[in-house]
Amino acid sequence: LSILLPLYSRHHALDVRCPQGETALHLAAESSLEIVQMLLKAGIDPSPRDVFSWTPIICAASAGQLAIIERLLASGSSPAAFTSDGST
Repeated sequence: LSILLPLYSRHHALDVRCPQGETALHLAAESSLEIVQMLLKAGIDPSPRDVFSWTPIICAASAGQLAIIERLLASGSSPAAFTSDGST
């Protein structure tokens, strides 16, 4: 995630996905409110799903990141998100 700030300043794509479908927002949602805010401000989708249907809000909830959950909700992320196995 530390490479995102220089990339953001150079206007590179921030919605690139890893093979499991995670975006930078999925990763940031686990630990960094600052990066979540930067990505959302850049206009990234607040609710992308990975191959297991996890969204960033599920990642944040799994990591106990209440402030990030609140920020994602304020950006339009669904509070009713669920994974491919039905977990919420």
